[in-house]
Amino acid sequence: MIKIAVPVSIGEISEQFENYQYFLFYEISNSTVIRRYIEDTQIPDMSLISEWLRKENVNILLVKRIQKEIVRKLNQWKMHVYVGCSKRMPDEAVQDFIKGELITNPSLCY
Repeated sequence: MIKIAVPVSIGEISEQFENYQYFLFYEISNSTVIRRYIEDTQIPDMSLISEWLRKENVNILLVKRIQKEIVRKLNQWKMHVYVGCSKRMPDEAVQDFIKGELITNPSLCY
C-alpha cells in the first residue's frame, strides 16, 4: 500500500508547504484510492512536520513549493516528494500520480 499526503489550503493544494490548513491523506492499493481522509493537525514547528509525516507512514508527498531542507529530511526517511504539482485540486493530482501523468516542477523547491 502507498500512502500519499497533500497539504491543503482553502480546498486546493497549498501554494507553500508551510502554509497548509490541513492534510489530505490517500491510501492507494492496486492503483485505486481505498481511503481518503483529512488530518487537521497543525504543527507550528516545521522542523517537526517531517517526523509527524513519517509517523503517519507517508510514502509520497505532493506539494507546490517547499524548502529544500524539509525535502532532504523527508528523503532521509525514504519519502518521495513531488514538487511543483501542476494541479490545483488534490484529488486530481493524486489521480494523475496514480496514472503516471503528474506534471511537476522541481525548480519550485527553495
